[in-house]
Amino acid sequence: MSVLSDREIRDLIRETQMIQGGADERVFACSYEFRPGIIVSTGPDSDRSTKDWTGSTVANDLHTVQPGHLIWVRTLEKVAMPKNICAFWWQTNRLSRQGLMLVNMSMIEPGYRGPLACLFVNFGAKPVIIEPDTVVAKLVFERMGTDAQKPLDLKIDDLSYDRTLISTALNAPVTFLDVGNIEPRLDIKRQDAIAELQSTLERFKGELRDDAEAVRKDTKRSFESDSKSLILRVLGAAALGFVLVIAAMTFVPWLQSTVSPSLSTQIQQQVDDTLTQRLLGTGNMDTAREVTQLQQEVQKLEQQIRANSTSAGKLSRRGRNPFKIPIKRSELSCMSSDWRSVGRAYDSAAKYYDRWAWQTLWRENEKPLIEKALSADGVVPVGLDIGVGTGAYIKLLQRNCKRVIGIDISIGMLGTLLQKYPNTSCIYGQAEATPLRSGSCHKVLATRVLSHLVNLNIFFGETARVLAPGGALIVSDLDPEHEYQAINFPGQDPSSTRLVPHNHSLDDLQISAHAAGLTLERSWRLGFSELRWKPPRDDLLSLERSAGRHLFYVAVFRYT
Repeated sequence: MSVLSDREIRDLIRETQMIQGGADERVFACSYEFRPGIIVSTGPDSDRSTKDWTGSTVANDLHTVQPGHLIWVRTLEKVAMPKNICAFWWQTNRLSRQGLMLVNMSMIEPGYRGPLACLFVNFGAKPVIIEPDTVVAKLVFERMGTDAQKPLDLKIDDLSYDRTLISTALNAPVTFLDVGNIEPRLDIKRQDAIAELQSTLERFKGELRDDAEAVRKDTKRSFESDSKSLILRVLGAAALGFVLVIAAMTFVPWLQSTVSPSLSTQIQQQVDDTLTQRLLGTGNMDTAREVTQLQQEVQKLEQQIRANSTSAGKLSRRGRNPFKIPIKRSELSCMSSDWRSVGRAYDSAAKYYDRWAWQTLWRENEKPLIEKALSADGVVPVGLDIGVGTGAYIKLLQRNCKRVIGIDISIGMLGTLLQKYPNTSCIYGQAEATPLRSGSCHKVLATRVLSHLVNLNIFFGETARVLAPGGALIVSDLDPEHEYQAINFPGQDPSSTRLVPHNHSLDDLQISAHAAGLTLERSWRLGFSELRWKPPRDDLLSLERSAGRHLFYVAVFRYT
């Protein structure tokens, strides 16, 4: 197949009406640039927020896409594909730099006739404005050697297409991953938890007041009852003493010195014993202990609620979360190949990962090339390590970047990283949908990440979005020539840590990078004979079987 030139595209527009409503001036750089015809915002109110530019438009007519929001755009022009030509739908650099990403890039089959539609998500921090003349996407046409054996025999009229598009938008969330509704739901749960805690505290306070009142009344009744008995005993003793005093008046000095003090001491001791038993007795000690336990339980509940409420908004250690809400694993998009399995595999291997034989191979052979690529531009403001793992290149990045951010889909790997480098800024997330601002990074490193991804276009599109103009992307991975069929991670149970990789050649990388506005600047491909360090034969047998082939590559792409 061969890509059509500008002249060939113009000839086909005039001769076959390949692009209905097309104009010669919209043919540019071997592609045709499409304008918006109908814009439909997603969500239950999408039928009331539709912008129709298929007829006449006014000069100041525009549509604003808020951060995190989704829109469907039906193109103004339609296509009528010949049977020997197919086309590919590409993102424009202008919109991607603003954070508006095309997420349904695909192929247009030979024989298709009808409108085209784009699904956009605003990943940026600011609103993006679309005008009637904005280029929303472009088609690159390729001529096949022969006509398609089974061309797509499908023709869709505008009315049916628009109805289907609006219906699709109605059933879609207003924001990407429905993040716009997560914060209200979280606030409702927080308020319910606080109300439940307040109710529990009020109930505990009431029970404590009732228990304290019961203890007070019981102590008062017991003291009053014992006081009456004590008073009677005192009066009886006093009467007996009076009789003795009258009977033995001559012995008053003796009675005053002996009997009276002894009786006074006995009465005082009895009073003290009674008060001690009632005020500090066993029953009161049990009640005091219960009160203390209840107070401790209340304090624990208060601490749990504070911990739950303060956890909202935390996504990363010293990282940024533009939506100010926690993002769970189950809410991340499934853009990579079964990313949950990949994350679980690295979780189970995190404890043993740094002692793995393959790590020695990368440290001795890959690291010198990565160091050469990172140091080429000197020290830059911000560096991003995609698939940071346990931090093999953190120190190297910190020497070449004033600030370093790491992102990974494995909680276990990030935990090991923070044990080694506690002050590292790290994010739990995917390579294809980072929460970073557009143009915020100057160097991006991704070592052995691409073999876990199916769609390179999304990865390079996201990388181009976060890179500043002139920034560099440095990638490395196993070469498809290497004879390996699965990745067996270290761990106690190897069967649970086995992953099937996706092989991508340097040519595959260049095609996707070029579409995103990245240019290959330099690359290295190393075979077994070129390794600086070779492992023992029994450690990595697959390397010896691939001795005559390339084992891995390192490539540097520049964003212009």
